[in-house]
Amino acid sequence: MVIGFEAKRIFTNYTGLGNYSRTLLNNAIKFGPDNFQPLLFSPRKVLNERTKFLLQNTRQILPKGPSLLWRSYRQQSDWRREGLNLYHGLSGELPFVNSSVKIPLIVTIHDVIFRQYPKMYKPLDRSIYHLKTKYALDRADCIIAISEATKNAVLDYYKVDSSKIVVLYQAADSIFENFQGNIVSDAAQKKYGLPSNYWLYVGAVNQRKQLLLLFQALLKTPVEERIPVVVVGEGGPYLEEVHKYINSHHLQSYFIPIPSVDFTLLPSIYSNATALIYPSLFEGFGIPLIEALWTGCPVITSNRSSMPEAAGKNAYLIDPTNVEELIETMRIVLQGGESVQHSKELGRLYVEKFKGEKVTQELFSLYSNFL
Repeated sequence: MVIGFEAKRIFTNYTGLGNYSRTLLNNAIKFGPDNFQPLLFSPRKVLNERTKFLLQNTRQILPKGPSLLWRSYRQQSDWRREGLNLYHGLSGELPFVNSSVKIPLIVTIHDVIFRQYPKMYKPLDRSIYHLKTKYALDRADCIIAISEATKNAVLDYYKVDSSKIVVLYQAADSIFENFQGNIVSDAAQKKYGLPSNYWLYVGAVNQRKQLLLLFQALLKTPVEERIPVVVVGEGGPYLEEVHKYINSHHLQSYFIPIPSVDFTLLPSIYSNATALIYPSLFEGFGIPLIEALWTGCPVITSNRSSMPEAAGKNAYLIDPTNVEELIETMRIVLQGGESVQHSKELGRLYVEKFKGEKVTQELFSLYSNFL
């Protein structure tokens, strides 16, 4: 079973798309059938702790000429030479291939946010994303949507046969699934200067994810009830906007930024948090919610888009446009008690549906339909 994977983001992206690609392939190697032979098609490869396992357990196919032309147009000659049985585009796109190519093509679509919130993207970027997505949707024999919300969005914005779309959830990295408690908690607290109580935000800092809402809620919270916000993630103009708000309202002492995190310590950062607060307006899936649930961290998130799918009904689901509702929910979680413990325990049971082995079995069951 020789399966090719579009692998660029495995070596160039260490957030959403890269994490999805690495986790899917790590699990495929660990839990897939014995005859599984993965080939990674990438413009380059990079060896580090996050890619080492994949480099040791796959073959990598690199371009012999200009990487952009090869990645977009010239891979099919390599497919024939390598005897591919199937090709999977992991990050929402497929190479342009002519109609004579008979290899089954599968593509994972993570979101179409550029259509839903066009003002958040530059016009050129929006056009490129649209063209790549439309081609992939038209050319693919099967489309994997990472949530029901993503499937519905694809059907809203593109003419696609719904029978081609399969919802297949993603797993979190095994470092979260295998987390056994606060073994390295002290290391995380010392390295980043973490207090004993803090709210946690994890992810890219952009307008859609609404980090500003946390600080608006904090400003309206009585001083004696305030605890800091630890922000794990990088940002651009929107982060500058958040900084301005923090500075103008003298909230600097409540802001602990970690723009670049030691990935091995991230489970402990979740585990020690009072709660993960993730008030995003829209997500393709929302992997930080899964990561938090595995570590026993309470979750406060949006009651819209894919967040209820990822976090489950026992998370604290709020209207992400209502700061007063967020304030009240933060107060409930901060007080602790049976309701919080109940939410944590049920969340830990709910996240079992996203176990790496289970998701991998579903993936290979899907592959078998085309082999």
